[in-house]
Amino acid sequence: MHNLTASWIPPNERSKFVTSYLGSSVGVAITYPICGFVIDRWGWEVVFYSSGFTGTVWFAAWWLLIYDNPHEHPRITHNEREYIVNSLGQSVAKDKAPVPWGAILTDRTVLMNIVAQVGGVWGFFTLMTNGPSYFKFIHGWNIRETGLLSGLPHLLRMGWAYVFSQLGDYLLRSGKMSRPNVRKLATAVCCIGQGFFMLGLAYSGCDRYRAIVFLTLAVAIHGAVSTGPLASIVDISPNYAGVILGIINTIVASVGFLTPMVVGYLTYQNQTVVQWQKVFWIATLFLFVSGILYCTISNSKLKSWNSPEGEQNSAEKEMKDMRKNKEEGTADEKGAMLRSAEKNGATAT
Repeated sequence: MHNLTASWIPPNERSKFVTSYLGSSVGVAITYPICGFVIDRWGWEVVFYSSGFTGTVWFAAWWLLIYDNPHEHPRITHNEREYIVNSLGQSVAKDKAPVPWGAILTDRTVLMNIVAQVGGVWGFFTLMTNGPSYFKFIHGWNIRETGLLSGLPHLLRMGWAYVFSQLGDYLLRSGKMSRPNVRKLATAVCCIGQGFFMLGLAYSGCDRYRAIVFLTLAVAIHGAVSTGPLASIVDISPNYAGVILGIINTIVASVGFLTPMVVGYLTYQNQTVVQWQKVFWIATLFLFVSGILYCTISNSKLKSWNSPEGEQNSAEKEMKDMRKNKEEGTADEKGAMLRSAEKNGATAT
């Protein structure tokens, strides 16, 4: 998806488009309640058949309608194509160069993207995967009720993502905030903001209504990730955005099985408010630390290694600086020698 974003979407409209990635939240919002009803009435097998059929229909539509770049699309207008191409400028190369693995893996913004997404996803997965169990064991909800509860926050997550992406793109278009600061603002909202709501959930006790409110807000506010770390990946390197996203997703995927392990370790045969409080506190720490680190260290500017020319220019600049420093050093040495000679001559006289 990030390759498509880099090839199709003007820089100041990326936040809004990347929000479409969170369409999965709409799918979850619809699927959870339906699955709860289907399992309760017909059994779990039907859920897999219906989900598989829906995915197949989606794939057919994608295959027929999606093109890699504006030049290949047969139905867009000439003006639209020119607008997209001109807005992207030279940031997207026509011919891909070898992947600069070393530069990518050591870049601080890439590393901070990993940190931010690990933290955000830890909080999100804690709620998405284990939220139904929390409400079942602590608040006594059945599968149909937890299905309805699990769907609503994800629908709101998509809604908040769209609203915040509009704000982010407006700040960029109007020049009221720089691109790096927009990404930091969004990351602070989706990580640190989620952390505060997670704390509220931790101290909800047996009050189910308070727990519902805090869980819903904690999931919903994570939607700002589409304007933050997700969009930042395309900002720093349109040419290798897909590679970077693949690296990040590979690492972040580990959170998907680590969070249930932690929850299981803390709550197995010990389903108490205190133990679940520990679960939510761990998630809160991940969210706070990752958000603070990203906002402090990350910088979402286009990287020199995004293109071979950029690397070459950077190398040339480095060589020029080295030559300049060497020349200045040589001049200083010559000056020192002349001053020493003059001093010796004066002494001899």
